[in-house]
Amino acid sequence: MAASGDSPTVDLANLATVMLTRIPETGAWFDSFVEPGVPRDFGWDDVDFDAYQFVMEVFTDPVFIPAVRQAPGAPELLDRCASLVEAMVTSSSDLVRDVVWFDVLEPLLADVRLIRDFRPVAGPETSRELAKLIQAHGVTGID
Repeated sequence: MAASGDSPTVDLANLATVMLTRIPETGAWFDSFVEPGVPRDFGWDDVDFDAYQFVMEVFTDPVFIPAVRQAPGAPELLDRCASLVEAMVTSSSDLVRDVVWFDVLEPLLADVRLIRDFRPVAGPETSRELAKLIQAHGVTGID
């Protein structure tokens, strides 16, 4: 996995740009999610959706969860996803950290196999947050 220092810090202002740059596979989902003409470096005040919807519809559901399900079949994509997740987990933005908790990590709880397949590539901070989430939800049968 690439170190989180390899690319810009993720905050709300650059969330979409960083995601689209680091995970180009999200581009088609971005194009189908936003209204025509919305630039990839949009401002949140200029759109009628929030960061939670954006991350779930553009990253988590169409790219991240399928990449985890394919592990180890798509290791390069999964590594890039894990790197982005680590950057989001370590963001200085409370909102970005909430988004990653609820809309990226929490969906892994739907199937313990997702947790098992993601944990080996998760960064250190992501692993800590995932452990907290597992404990908070009382998830068992992972190891």
